[in-house]
Amino acid sequence: MRGEIDAVHDGVRPNDQRLIESLGHETQRLEQLIEDLYHLARADLGTLDYEFAPCSPGAIITQALNSFAHRFEQTGLSYNYDIDSRLEITGDSRRLSQLVDNILENCCRYVTTPGQIQVTLSRIDDAAEIRIEDSGPGVAADEFDDLFKPFTRIESSRNRCFGGSGLGLAICQRVVTAHGGNITAARSDFGGLALIIRLPLSDVN
Repeated sequence: MRGEIDAVHDGVRPNDQRLIESLGHETQRLEQLIEDLYHLARADLGTLDYEFAPCSPGAIITQALNSFAHRFEQTGLSYNYDIDSRLEITGDSRRLSQLVDNILENCCRYVTTPGQIQVTLSRIDDAAEIRIEDSGPGVAADEFDDLFKPFTRIESSRNRCFGGSGLGLAICQRVVTAHGGNITAARSDFGGLALIIRLPLSDVN
């Protein structure tokens, strides 16, 4: 941004609509980076606010998929889902919505098109398991844990040229941990990445 502004000041670049659009795009990226850093810092300090109450992970996922449907179509992604709507957990619906939105946003950014996304919600023992899988590119098994480290980029496939702050999955991990659950990465059956979230069920009888 500083370089573009200096170029206009020096008369090297015209002050036109293309410049405005470029600066607007960079401003949005900076805003997102600052917001992500703020949330990550609060999560690490234990000051990120949560309002726990009984909630339906199925409803949260369905709402997220509906909001992303048009984006998927524009991006060239198809999606399928299998949701067990009977499951109930104790959680913060707003934070869990941010969690799912963050992962679906990554799919839009990184999955090669035409591509495929599969979302499932099922009961595994005493937990609600959310699996969000895509068709690739994949991630090497020895890099799975690195995905949840702040600013980590898997340069061979899911890299900086697609935007993002590199903080999204780190924030997701903090949100899941605050709910007494865990999030892991694995190879997807569709050739890409699978993110697996397990959250304790309210009713474990």
